[in-house]
Amino acid sequence: MIELHIDTAQRVVLARAIGKIEISEMFDCSARLRANPAFHPDLNALFDLSEMTGLEATFEELRHFARDKNGDPFSSKSRCVALAPHDFAYGVARMYQTLRDKLGDFRVVRTRDEARALLRIDRAASAK
Repeated sequence: MIELHIDTAQRVVLARAIGKIEISEMFDCSARLRANPAFHPDLNALFDLSEMTGLEATFEELRHFARDKNGDPFSSKSRCVALAPHDFAYGVARMYQTLRDKLGDFRVVRTRDEARALLRIDRAASAK
């Protein structure tokens, strides 16, 4: 499951992955964001992967998501940060970072404080 919240005041999308995530959920999440009137592709994003336990996606499927017009909804102007405190999530996020490399600023960090600092958001926003 992927939970979404758009904090318009801080111009950031907060996404929290819980449990095992499937590639279809990632595309669904992207579609839900695009359909939300508060969403803009230039918003920043915090992807909280601290509760992710697995990923059902091949390398090719991740590459397709990163580059397809219906996949990753963020522009090259966005600053995206993946919070990945555990080794599995960190590895997945780093792999995705390489796939998205030329598409904008995507960082992978281990702590919530690092994520907040990179995105310049306060504690209340990153706790949702």
